[in-house]
Amino acid sequence: MPGYLPTFSQEPDAELVEAAKIAAGGKYEVEIEGNFHSADFKVADEELAYIVNAKVIALGAYRLLKDSTKEAKKIAAEYKPKFTKEEYVAFMDSMIKEGIDIIQY
Repeated sequence: MPGYLPTFSQEPDAELVEAAKIAAGGKYEVEIEGNFHSADFKVADEELAYIVNAKVIALGAYRLLKDSTKEAKKIAAEYKPKFTKEEYVAFMDSMIKEGIDIIQY
């Protein structure tokens, strides 16, 4: 079974976008050196990568939960799943490949 789910783009919630703008102060992209999942991977700006991202998450959570969770309830009420449970299981099952591939070099 694959280790990922299909992705579907959607408009981000305005409260979360505003939280990110406030907490990040205009800095949105973490610079890295090297390649992902490799020995030479290194975060170039640790403050932005760890501290600012934690602030974005904390402020986003606060904005979703304030006013008796008004914004979180709105998001949940408006959410329309892309798959039913049965469709999701069928999709995941379609990704399973029986047998073993042997790669010869």
